[in-house]
Amino acid sequence: MSGFSQGLGGDAIPLDQRVAPVPRRERRTSAATSVLAQPRKVFAIAFVLVFLNMSAWSLATPLFAAPDENAHLIHAAALVRGQIIGTPIHGSSFTSVTVPALFADGDRYPRCFGFKIGVPASCARPLTTNTKPVVTTTPAGRYPPLYYAVVGLPSLLTVSSTGIYLMRIVSAIICALFIALALVSVTTWSRRSFLLVGVLLALTPMTLFLGGVVNPNGPEICEAICVWTSGLILVLERAEAPPRGLVVILVASAAALVLTRGLSPLWVLLIFLALVFLSGRRRALDLLRSRSLRIPMAVVVVAGGAAVVWIFAEHANELAFNGAMLPAHEGAASIVFNIFGHTGAWIQQMIGVFGWLDTPSPLATYLIWYAATGFVLLLALGSSTRRGAIALLALTAIVVFVPVVISYQEVHRLGIVWQGRYMLAMAVGIPILSTALIDAADVLARFRARITVTVCLCIGIGDFAAFLTSQRRYASGLPGPINPANGTWGPPLGNGLMTVWSLVATALLVGAIAFVVSRPRTHDASSPLPTSGSPTESELPPRDPIRSAGLGLPVH
Repeated sequence: MSGFSQGLGGDAIPLDQRVAPVPRRERRTSAATSVLAQPRKVFAIAFVLVFLNMSAWSLATPLFAAPDENAHLIHAAALVRGQIIGTPIHGSSFTSVTVPALFADGDRYPRCFGFKIGVPASCARPLTTNTKPVVTTTPAGRYPPLYYAVVGLPSLLTVSSTGIYLMRIVSAIICALFIALALVSVTTWSRRSFLLVGVLLALTPMTLFLGGVVNPNGPEICEAICVWTSGLILVLERAEAPPRGLVVILVASAAALVLTRGLSPLWVLLIFLALVFLSGRRRALDLLRSRSLRIPMAVVVVAGGAAVVWIFAEHANELAFNGAMLPAHEGAASIVFNIFGHTGAWIQQMIGVFGWLDTPSPLATYLIWYAATGFVLLLALGSSTRRGAIALLALTAIVVFVPVVISYQEVHRLGIVWQGRYMLAMAVGIPILSTALIDAADVLARFRARITVTVCLCIGIGDFAAFLTSQRRYASGLPGPINPANGTWGPPLGNGLMTVWSLVATALLVGAIAFVVSRPRTHDASSPLPTSGSPTESELPPRDPIRSAGLGLPVH
C-alpha cells in the first residue's frame, strides 16, 4: 500500500495526513505561551517567585539587623495601637510612644553587632519575652503612616520574635505584589519583553534585602519599579487606547508610592515628568484629556496632596543628626566636592550593602551590576531616538546629582547623612528605561536569546553571592568560614536550609525571566520610540489576542 499507513482499526491513513510528533522545545514554548496568555497565572507565578526571594532575606537576616529597623518596628507597633505619631519631643525629630517592652529591647542589638563586620549576631542575647507596655522613643514617628499601619498588624496577633518575622513577611508580600504587577504589565500589554530583564536588573540585592525587612524604603523601591514599568508601557505602546487594567496598575502603584516616604512625592513627580517627555507634547496632552485617565489621575493628585500636607504638617523629612559634620569655615566648592566624593559609595549601597551599612556585597556582585547596567545603558543611548537618549541621560544625571543637592542643603545641620537606598526609586528607572529603548530599536536581533541568558545567569550569580556573604557575616563574622552552617549564629530555619532556599528561589526567578525573554518572537516589537508626531505601538497591528480574564479587568 504505497503512500498509506495502517491505522489502529485497520483503515489505511495517507502518509501525508499523519501527524508528526511535536518537538519537546516547541511543546515547552507552546505551554509557556498558554500561561503568558493568562495574566492571573502570570501574576501568581511572578508573585510567588519574587516573594520567595524576599522572604529568604526576611528569615535569614537577624532581628533588628536592617537599617533603622528597630525605629520602624517601634513606630509600626505604636501606630496600630492608636498612637499615630506619639508625643513629639521638643527640639527633636523623635517622638515618645508606649509599646510592648519587646520592641524597645531591639535598641541594644545594633550596639552588639551593628557596624562590626567581624562580630557574629550570636553576641546578642535572646530578645526579651516581656510584653508589658514601656515608654520609648523613635525617630520614625513622623513618617507617613500608611506602610506602618499595614506591617504593624501582626504585632497585634503576637508580641514575640515570631511576630517581628511576620511583620517582615507582610512587608515582603507588599513588595512582591508590586513587582508581580510590573512583570504582568510587561507580559500582558507590552511587545517589549526585554523590559523583564530591566526589572530584574532593578531588583538589586539591596532591593531584595530591603523588601524582606521592616523598612518603608523596600516598598518605595518596588512601587517605583511598578510605576516605571507600567508608565513606560502606557506612554510608549498603549497611549492611543489605554487598557483599563494597565491604568489601574499605574495609578495604584503611583498612589501607594506617593504615600510611602517623605521624599516619595518628589520621585513620583520626576517619574511622571519623564513619562510626559517621552510621550511627546501632543500625545501627553491627549492622555491628560482622555476620559479614561481623568479619574485615575485625580486619585494620584489627591494622594499626592494628602502626602504633601502630612509631610509638611508633621515635618516628616526632619532627620536626627548621625552624619559627619564638616568644618564651618569650609567653602561651598569644597563641600560640594566632598559630598560628590560619596557618589561611588552610594552606588555600591544601591547594589547591596547590608545590615547597618556594615556588610558589603562581594566584588563579583558589584562587577556584574556595573557591567550589566552599563551595557544596557550604553546600548540604549547608541540605538534609541534623540528623545529617548535625552530622557535616559537626564535620568542618570538626576540619580547622580540630586543626592548632592539635597545633602548640600542639610550638611551644616545634619552632616552627610544621605544613603544610596534613598535614591533607588529613581535609579531603578535606568535599567527599565534602557531595556525598553533597546527593544524598541530591535538592536539585539539574533543575539537576543544569548544576551538574555548571559545577563540573567550573571544576575543570579550576583544575587546568590550577596546573600551568601550576608549569611556568613552574621553566622561567624567576616572574614570567616565559607560555609555559614559552621558559624555560631543561625536563623530560625537554619543556615543550611536558607542557603538552599535562596539558591533555588534565585534560580527559579532568573530562569523564568530568561526563558520568557529568549523565546522566539512571534510578533513585531520593534516600533520606534514615539515623538510628538509619530505613531505609538497601539496604532500598529495588534499582537495575538490576550484573554481578558486577567486581574478581573478587560485587556486591550
